[in-house]
Amino acid sequence: MELLKDRILDLLAKYRKEKTGIVGTAVVLAFVVLALLAPFISPYSPFLMSPERLAAPSIGHLMGTDDAGRDVFSQFLYGVRISLLIGVLSAAISGIIGTIVGAISGFYGGRIDYILMRITDSFMVIPRFFLALVIVAMFGTNFWNLVFVIGILSWPSSARLLRAQFLSIKELQFVEAARAMGASNFNIMWDEILPNAFSPVVVDVTLEIGFAILLESELSFLGLGDPNLWSWGYMIYSGQAYLLISPWLVFFPGLGISLVVIAFSLIGDSLNKILNPRFKLG
Repeated sequence: MELLKDRILDLLAKYRKEKTGIVGTAVVLAFVVLALLAPFISPYSPFLMSPERLAAPSIGHLMGTDDAGRDVFSQFLYGVRISLLIGVLSAAISGIIGTIVGAISGFYGGRIDYILMRITDSFMVIPRFFLALVIVAMFGTNFWNLVFVIGILSWPSSARLLRAQFLSIKELQFVEAARAMGASNFNIMWDEILPNAFSPVVVDVTLEIGFAILLESELSFLGLGDPNLWSWGYMIYSGQAYLLISPWLVFFPGLGISLVVIAFSLIGDSLNKILNPRFKLG
């Protein structure tokens, strides 16, 4: 894994020169800090009700209050934590599944490749949102169900990208040399090929974080978010009935979702510029 470590260090050195990526990273880090400090900087409990129903933003309530008098700013801070956790954990699950499937499929080829790619195609054909809608409605709307469902529906793109990389790299001379020296298939896959093939998956997983946050928001907007946790999507769901008279209930979580998704898109684009030679030539 020394090769992978060297590639990561080289990537970080090049990434520092990407201004859009730095902006995206700064935005994400700012929200991560808010998520970590939420219990300390939140002025109220996000579930604490008060007589000040639908109060406009003020010094006492920076983002106003909802229909039960709960502080929207406190909900927003805790919503950062839940939305980011869902995005990162879902993307991690999809990246792991996609890496395993893509590596095995590309390395072994033949019947194994055919079966795995048909399974991948079946996941890609069905619209992700509607399949997630059905699964969450069937199995429940708690936090881990959302993470698991979004994760298992997002891996096909990573699998296809890694499979393509494995197919092109496994025939190169350094792989043949490792095989001639007696290296096992496992060592060839994970020590020789994967460090050279992983770049597109890094970009894809970065973008998947934003897509996962959007998907969770869409499910929550339809009432399929975890009612015991404040995510930005659930905030929009709770405030949609009061959109005309209290637009801040939807505006602030919507702004948070937009900023985070754009930030991850900027990070993904910058990584693509660094890792994809064809992008540079184009």
